[in-house]
Amino acid sequence: MLNKIFKLFWFNGDNKNFIIDENSDITFKLSFGNLIIGILSFYEGLWHFEYSEDFKNQSQILPLVNFPNKNKEYINQQLWPFFASRIPSLAQRQNKHEDNNVETLLKLYGKNVINNPYVLSPVLANS
Repeated sequence: MLNKIFKLFWFNGDNKNFIIDENSDITFKLSFGNLIIGILSFYEGLWHFEYSEDFKNQSQILPLVNFPNKNKEYINQQLWPFFASRIPSLAQRQNKHEDNNVETLLKLYGKNVINNPYVLSPVLANS
């Protein structure tokens, strides 16, 4: 039963085939209200997540379960499920013909999701 739920929501195979240009530099900010929680970025072929200084200096909101240490920079070859789950499976997407580029899909679908209150917004290159 649990396997079927995972497959339905994101562990369904097509999200494992995300395409990303290894030479890309991608940056998103994760926020809750006016507080920037942290920065998700992709550079030098790796994903990075790090909490913002404002988040580190507050005590109202706890760290994300997958990123428990406020002072650590998390680095991974694959996009963490916390962020990848923001991208619907191919069967759930509005446009079935769009490519599987992670940056494009996060921009299209990742800003607001029903499974958590955080907002994921792209950071423009000159901001």
